[in-house]
Amino acid sequence: MGMSTQPTDDGGRRVSGNTSWCEYEYIHDASGKLVSWRFTARTPKDEQLTWDEAAQRLIRGVLGLTQVVLGIHRPPEYVIATRESICDTCDENVHGFCGQLLKPGKDKCGCLIKAKVRLANEQCPLEKW
Repeated sequence: MGMSTQPTDDGGRRVSGNTSWCEYEYIHDASGKLVSWRFTARTPKDEQLTWDEAAQRLIRGVLGLTQVVLGIHRPPEYVIATRESICDTCDENVHGFCGQLLKPGKDKCGCLIKAKVRLANEQCPLEKW
């Protein structure tokens, strides 16, 4: 389990990793724009989430990532920068995710922070933004 970040040939970066719940990869171009992503869920190892709950979270996440890639519901850049700076210093930021991916605690969503801060209709589960 872990995460790695590697530069791409065009000056961007590729982030990939795996958890007990999934394997993931997302690629940013040189400007920081999310250009590609891949997510593969694994069978839950415990009963913290039912399959229905995991599927609902996964679908909501895919819809959110799609909106980010398409630039739908994007807030102004200063809002994104403010949210990112808050999340960068948060103790719940675990390798770019809010808490544990797909296994959130009471106050953690498990979302990919880079994507969540880019959706105008999202909010921090800890009410920090």
